[in-house]
Amino acid sequence: MSDAPADRQRALARIKADGGVIYGCSRCRDIGWVLDGRNEVKCSRCESWSHDHRAEVRRENYRRFAFLPDLDERDLTPAQRERFAHYLHASGLSALTVLGWVEGDDYDPRKDPEFTKRAEKERLKREFLEGAALDGMDRRVA
Repeated sequence: MSDAPADRQRALARIKADGGVIYGCSRCRDIGWVLDGRNEVKCSRCESWSHDHRAEVRRENYRRFAFLPDLDERDLTPAQRERFAHYLHASGLSALTVLGWVEGDDYDPRKDPEFTKRAEKERLKREFLEGAALDGMDRRVA
């Protein structure tokens, strides 16, 4: 018997490592091929899946692992409520998806200290490597 909370935590960690992308097959990431030594072979986990089955598995994984928006319909300001209604009517998607869009519209990364710290670190790293390339040096760590 598997430990469901631990399995969920491992799955969420894998999704975070993949940049938040949720796949149907976690082994091949829906490509259909995996490496076996130096050879590419068909993914044994999902090679027999039909297109419809793969889509169903992906939808189920979204239901289980997708990050829910922090906003709730009751918490929306009048401007957000208007955008929510417009997006919902125009897109035909679920209310949770549209809430995520509304939440994303109001997100300002400059006010997120964790994001700005990560972005600054990446900027300095890029400048360091670009400067090294101009000097004709290879500063990449193998």
